[in-house]
Amino acid sequence: MRISWLVPVLLGAVLLGGCADRGDDPDRPATTTASPSASAAERTLRDYLLAADAGDCDEVKETVLLPEQVECADVRDQKGRWSGGDVDLETVPMEAEVVETSATVTVDWPKDPEDVWSLEHVDGSWRVVNADAGDGV
Repeated sequence: MRISWLVPVLLGAVLLGGCADRGDDPDRPATTTASPSASAAERTLRDYLLAADAGDCDEVKETVLLPEQVECADVRDQKGRWSGGDVDLETVPMEAEVVETSATVTVDWPKDPEDVWSLEHVDGSWRVVNADAGDGV
């Protein structure tokens, strides 16, 4: 008879554990605590910006989804672009929103309009997919 209380408790735990946060929109993909972290997506974008700003093509290729499409001459030509106006790329404000394996990271530049970047989580790492029109690399 002692086991009879255990079944409803376990069933409740399984049901609660399987629920994901969909907010008010039932059609919105679920986000869970198991999804890749927003801070990791932000770190990848910072790494991309730092590499692009340094003109380091190899490092830029490490952070993008399609490295074969990166033109090293363009990366070298853009050297110093992101840190212009004394912007500290390590501290520039960013905010990431993660939905399943996709992230949108918004960079709030101190003197310029914000940029919105898309990232994908592939093979355990975030990769930069694209940026808005502000990205020339």
